[in-house]
Amino acid sequence: MSQDKSSQSWALFLHLSLLLSWVLPLPFVDILAPVIIWRVGRGQVPDLVTHARHALNWMISSTIYSLIAMVTVVGLIFLPILWGLRLAFPIVAAIKAGKGQSWNYPLSMDILGPRPERQLKRAALGFLSLVVLPLVAVLGSLRWRHQHLRWLNSLTPTTGTVTQILEQNDPESGTLYKPVVTFQGPQGDAYEVSPLSWSGSPTYRKDDAVDILYAPTEPQRALINNWTEKWLWVTIVL
Repeated sequence: MSQDKSSQSWALFLHLSLLLSWVLPLPFVDILAPVIIWRVGRGQVPDLVTHARHALNWMISSTIYSLIAMVTVVGLIFLPILWGLRLAFPIVAAIKAGKGQSWNYPLSMDILGPRPERQLKRAALGFLSLVVLPLVAVLGSLRWRHQHLRWLNSLTPTTGTVTQILEQNDPESGTLYKPVVTFQGPQGDAYEVSPLSWSGSPTYRKDDAVDILYAPTEPQRALINNWTEKWLWVTIVL
């Protein structure tokens, strides 16, 4: 592929990335995607910054126009027209870019100015902090939740016995309590398990029978069979 064709392809995809919000419900993706394309392709296509400037000036301007239109009665009449332009203009610009031309979007305010590199870098950092990192955190928590549910479903129920009640003094909360529950593993070995947290009053008495869940291959990871022990961390993470 020639250099001209490569440049045209980068510019074409940059303009088409403005349409991502129609298919991908991420905040500001139609503003931040062209920034990412510019960051990746700027070394190969020096004039890509011009296309990024025109595209982002239009998206930021049209976003401002949309906000104004939504709070005014007259503006609501023009809002569908504005959304139609948000769909049509990037397509026109992409066609122009495919022919090696740079198209300045009509109705755009020159927000980024003639040297937009600094603003584009800030937008890239904004995309990373506002979209990418939260998305990674959400996907990570969903993956952990899925693995935790699979682990819970694989556990074997048994019954243990409270063998002792631990106590500790807290300057603010007073005396706190935590039971130690002993149960037998699959080989007859004794294992101990306690709740995750301490309580302000004794929730168990010595020799009480307690429902336990454990994995036969890892009995040391057993837990007491109640809502707090099974679902507290899932609720906090999500």
